[in-house]
Amino acid sequence: MTMMDQHLEAVPNVYTTDDLKVDCCVLTQNSRYVVTGNANGPPQVWDMQSGEPFKVMNGDELGCSDLHLAVQDTLLVGQVIEDFQDTTKMHRLQLWNFVTGEQLEMPAEILCSASCVSNAGEHIVAARATPQGQSILVWDLIGNQLTREIPYAPINANARVTYISITPEDRLVVAGFNNPGTDQSCFMVFDLAAEARGVVQPKYITFEAKAEATEILNNEEAVTGTRKGELIVWNLLTTTPVRQITINATLEGDSAVTTFPPHDGMIHDIVLSEDRRFLVTASQDRRIRVWTMPEERLLHTLEGHADDVLSVVVSCDSEMIVSGSWDGSIRVWRMKDGSQMCIFTSNIEVLQVKLSRDKRAIVGIGERNGHRKLIMMQIVRSRTCAPAVYTRVGGGASGGLSPASPQMPLPEDPLL
Repeated sequence: MTMMDQHLEAVPNVYTTDDLKVDCCVLTQNSRYVVTGNANGPPQVWDMQSGEPFKVMNGDELGCSDLHLAVQDTLLVGQVIEDFQDTTKMHRLQLWNFVTGEQLEMPAEILCSASCVSNAGEHIVAARATPQGQSILVWDLIGNQLTREIPYAPINANARVTYISITPEDRLVVAGFNNPGTDQSCFMVFDLAAEARGVVQPKYITFEAKAEATEILNNEEAVTGTRKGELIVWNLLTTTPVRQITINATLEGDSAVTTFPPHDGMIHDIVLSEDRRFLVTASQDRRIRVWTMPEERLLHTLEGHADDVLSVVVSCDSEMIVSGSWDGSIRVWRMKDGSQMCIFTSNIEVLQVKLSRDKRAIVGIGERNGHRKLIMMQIVRSRTCAPAVYTRVGGGASGGLSPASPQMPLPEDPLL
């Protein structure tokens, strides 16, 4: 006789044609579709279950990037590229009706370099640049109009904001950029609740770090991962460092507590789980570390990648972690015990990974020969047979057979 064990199995789809050059992607809340930005026209929508193209948004632009879904997935927001020869990295803000695919008429031309959606989901916050100067703007998505703009004196007139995020209460905006010609990144903080007073001098802080390796922890603090492997927590109101997240250990034969840095190389990615209980960091040292929050205590060290870990994502219920690496693999880890649940390997360097909210699909962006490609994996739950051990109950020839462990839960071991 047999008992049935649950397993997860994934069927990968790697799109490697030269006609498909994916720069970014965003997943719908209902876990049915992925929207990709590319260098071949307007956004494309893909069915995550079948892996087939579903529809293309209207428009005749050369390309699009920095896509976001907002207002309960009824609007798609992105930056459209109209001239590949333009080296300013500024693109035009554009809205689409995601249901119909129609491009909305914009009341003004907004050139921006980075954007994010407010936590309430009804505004877009963007870094804007015009011949008159640079600013942070807030755009009302439902009314399709500008609601707030904060012009500021640039820290570096030659730099463009590549990272922008907002605190949970939608008040403080963090805008970061990589300083050209250096290994430093600068982060500016803007208060949307402050009274408008013309051109502002933003508070800022500088780290030896990638601008994208930053995560907002709460309404007052952010954490940045440095090129040396440090995790520095800094105050958003004062833009000053307040502490470091470290590994504390007691060495054999020594009662004193020894402090170690979180990683032995550059930190590429930092993600805070939706419930804010876990912080996950990915590094050049091929490791992923999981920290409990707000205690900032090391919980797991995830090892298995053979090269830099570039991207991590945590499932919405904090059950699993998905990671992507330069080694061409995508790995799934169990949050509870840090064990590896499954692995998918390819000959494409995995730059970014995303996980659907229902945990049934993984979407990745990889790179081969300088071209970015789309990876989609549909995760299917299946069952495999395993021997079941039965014991005799009641003794004697008339005794019946009963499972040895009738209350044993069915394990879940996903396989890619």
